Amino acid sequence: MKSFFKFLYYFLSSKLFLKNMGMMIGIALLSFVLLFWLILPSYTRHNESIEVPDIKGLSVKNAERQLKSRKLRLVVTDTIYNAKRNPGIILKQSPEANSRVKPNRSIYLTVNANSAPPVNIYYNEIIGRPLNFVEKKFKALGLKIGQLKYVDGGGENTVAAAYTKDKTLIFKEADPSKGERRPKQPYQLKQGDKVDLELYKGKDSGKKLVPDLSCKTFSEAEFIIKGNAFYLGTVSYGPNIIDTMNAYVVRQSPSAASRASMGAGIDIWLLAEKPEVCQEFEQQDEPSNGDTFDDDFGGVGQ
Repeated sequence: MKSFFKFLYYFLSSKLFLKNMGMMIGIALLSFVLLFWLILPSYTRHNESIEVPDIKGLSVKNAERQLKSRKLRLVVTDTIYNAKRNPGIILKQSPEANSRVKPNRSIYLTVNANSAPPVNIYYNEIIGRPLNFVEKKFKALGLKIGQLKYVDGGGENTVAAAYTKDKTLIFKEADPSKGERRPKQPYQLKQGDKVDLELYKGKDSGKKLVPDLSCKTFSEAEFIIKGNAFYLGTVSYGPNIIDTMNAYVVRQSPSAASRASMGAGIDIWLLAEKPEVCQEFEQQDEPSNGDTFDDDFGGVGQ
């Protein structure tokens, strides 16, 4: 029995035992640290969420500072161009503001480009094409139609030539009899640029009946003017107009039912509110003689 205790004493005091015991204690302490410092905090935060701030309208740098303070990350996924907004600002965000997300979540952003992106247009896309086709094409490309000018010949309302705002020729219909060839290379513009067009009058190139625009909204009148192969001339504004598109036409020149050449400009005068006489027109289906809107303008456009 004494020999057993003697053996046990020497074993427990041996370097091998002490070394193994020290390793076991070290592993136990390390496990304890991992459990309480890393694993448990992560487990207890599994339901934690953070409110996403509204960062639209901010620069990327300022947005990144805000998101970082909330333990969120920033990723720019798209860049578009909006001429009405400051370059470099955030236009869209996902998730939206006030959403709740987990820490370290990425917020995906769409940023406004610093300058208008280039746009390529080709000869075959506009020359010889009807005006309504070109309007849709330009809208898709982010271009705008400027002044319209009508010339003799060709199919009615088809494009004969296109020019930049400063009258630089973009494309003109090629004449094979003169050895002219259709250009294959595109012409580069910038998104938002205006393009002036020359349109053919077609066979019926005489004077056309001027449409009646009275009591129409500005947006309706503009559509009617273009649809009748005229273009919008001078616009005179009455008082207190805030929403131009929904202002009402109260006078025009040339007058309705007169005749004017295709491509001629039609000047219009606008008021903010729909005049009472317009309601009378709608009830009677025709205007009363002697009705006038001149007093509302105080002489504008006389």
